[in-house]
Amino acid sequence: MFFKIKKTVVLCFTVALSNMNLYAQQQTKDDSGEYSHSIGISYLAFNQYSKEWSMFQNNVGLMYNFRVDHKLGNHSSIGVSMFPSIGTTFSTNLKMKDFTPRLETLINGLPFCYEIPMLIQFNLGNHSTSITRYKYGKFFGAGFCYSYYPGTNIKLDPLKNITISPSTHLSFCASAGFKIRVKKMSYGIRVFYSKPFDLRLNEKGSNFGISLMYNLGKHFKF
Repeated sequence: MFFKIKKTVVLCFTVALSNMNLYAQQQTKDDSGEYSHSIGISYLAFNQYSKEWSMFQNNVGLMYNFRVDHKLGNHSSIGVSMFPSIGTTFSTNLKMKDFTPRLETLINGLPFCYEIPMLIQFNLGNHSTSITRYKYGKFFGAGFCYSYYPGTNIKLDPLKNITISPSTHLSFCASAGFKIRVKKMSYGIRVFYSKPFDLRLNEKGSNFGISLMYNLGKHFKF
């Protein structure tokens, strides 16, 4: 069932992106699609818990954002936006509830974490199109996120032995942010939230974070 959901998600975004490219190519030069990008630094947090334990992990990393947009006007656009981030974990706080594990086994994976969100995003004002000169801007969107975090897969057996290993998740996600032009440069701040839908039945969790962005301001028409 889960793999069918994954295939459906990938198919939906592939069709959406293909239709956007086809639509953009049918427009005149003034109404063509655009590609733009940004770089930044992100703080990523992962929170997960069950009846037996709770875990909170802090991560920091680098982010690169790229968008494929269709202009809705001179100062607005809609498109597919991705915010891939890669970073490192600097603290993990795992707490057991009312017991101490008999044996703890740690399985190491990749020495870093990453997130790959893909969203349908609305952009207004600053950095929304190649021709806008607005000082302020904002954006918001929703979609799906694939993530990898070390030390976040917690398994507890009937003998109270615990195994800690890396985990990957597919999540629903939402993102919003604010942009401002300072002289000829454009900067932004973004907050995001994601909720995995592939956790075990007795577990709950969520991801959240914040990014500081420098908008490269380069738009390429296609």
